[in-house]
Amino acid sequence: MARRASHPDQLSQEARSALADYLAELEKLYPGGTKKCQIVPWPEYGEGSYLVKVPSPSTEEKWIEISARMAEVGAHILVDSDQLFVLTV
Repeated sequence: MARRASHPDQLSQEARSALADYLAELEKLYPGGTKKCQIVPWPEYGEGSYLVKVPSPSTEEKWIEISARMAEVGAHILVDSDQLFVLTV
């Protein structure tokens, strides 16, 4: 499971569910990337905002592909749950 700066039990049920959806999609695009990711609260953008830090992929092209797709996933999650997840290295 991914390492998290916030203990999962401290997240609301809605945040845990949204995070699970986000990480499931990330794992499809970046196998193994979720094993070393960190979830960091991002209070500057309000409650329910998190940075998802992952190890840098092997190529810049792969990073562009992953980050573009995860931006789409994150936008859908934001609309559905009001939880913001932003992928970063």
